[in-house]
Amino acid sequence: HGGIEMGQGVNTKVCQVVSKELGVPMEMIRIKATDTFTASNNSVSGGSMASECNCSSAVFACSKLKQQMAEGIAGLPDNATWLQKVKACASKGIDLSARHMGHSGRDELVGYAIWGAICTQIQIDVLTGE
Repeated sequence: HGGIEMGQGVNTKVCQVVSKELGVPMEMIRIKATDTFTASNNSVSGGSMASECNCSSAVFACSKLKQQMAEGIAGLPDNATWLQKVKACASKGIDLSARHMGHSGRDELVGYAIWGAICTQIQIDVLTGE
């Protein structure tokens, strides 16, 4: 993905999304640091957008990959493992890579407001100021 990990957990979030979308354990997924060679048109990692945009793009890429794999896994049992599916597709010459460049307008992402509240109770001694 094209996000910069800076403590917000974007790597873990993208891994969780891909795991769910492809039905594979998280242990089988490797997240690599981004660079302009692998993700040349990535979106900004700021304004609380990195996780949202990169997870959305991961969903689109997983959908593309599943579509590409559909023909290759036809005929396999429903309980076929991920490795069996990959092997079947590879033996039929199916491209096992997919990517998606996220774009909020094209992907029809909807903005939303995030609100927070805090309540603090303090006690001050009016005579000492402590």
